[in-house]
Amino acid sequence: MKKAIIIVSILLGYLLNSTAQQGVQIGEVFVLATEMTEAQRNAIASPATDLLIYQTDGTMGLYYYSGTVWIFLPNPCPPPPPAPTVAIGDTIYGGIVFWVDPTDNTKGKVCAMTDQGTAIWGCYGTELQGAESYITGNVNTLDILAGCSTPGIAADLCASYTGAGFDDWYLPSKDELNLMYTNLHDASPSLGGFANDTYWSSTENTNNRSTGTGFSSGFYYNGNKYLALYVRAVRAF
Repeated sequence: MKKAIIIVSILLGYLLNSTAQQGVQIGEVFVLATEMTEAQRNAIASPATDLLIYQTDGTMGLYYYSGTVWIFLPNPCPPPPPAPTVAIGDTIYGGIVFWVDPTDNTKGKVCAMTDQGTAIWGCYGTELQGAESYITGNVNTLDILAGCSTPGIAADLCASYTGAGFDDWYLPSKDELNLMYTNLHDASPSLGGFANDTYWSSTENTNNRSTGTGFSSGFYYNGNKYLALYVRAVRAF
């Protein structure tokens, strides 16, 4: 009958000696996973068959005793590769990088590769609760959708977008939209394929007006919510 070796725990910081062997019996298998050096492992006079240890030097890792020799157990679940570092303008994670976290260059934000169309901001005459942040467009988007049920508005186009299989897109805040203009559209060469027109942000101004950015100039825009302007979704990674 084929035996399965089950690793229950690796007892860190404990050195095996002649009187202390920490382990557990599972069926026919005696499981032991105590830290020790190669010399300490080889010094075990009569190791039990299926004895499991963790070697801390040489070829480090788990070993078990087959009854005649020690056998190295390669890690069946190697750690995932590190996240790639990114730079402004990179195409990754479903879009184009327009912001990189200054404390961790594996994290940032991307905008969609193309516009999601044009749409009204929505709910003209109604001041929504919470959608006023200049920074957190994702929170603004949730607040807009919670307070304005009109289908097809700018926030709805972004939240419904599933580009590259991601479902966490949102309408950018005023500051996020400005970064898209500065770091992509106004770059040399220009990136992102934006229209030389005005884009909605998710930052509400009043009950009748919300903010945007004119991509022909970079100027701040404060327009009536019933106007149909360009929309470009973003997401964080």
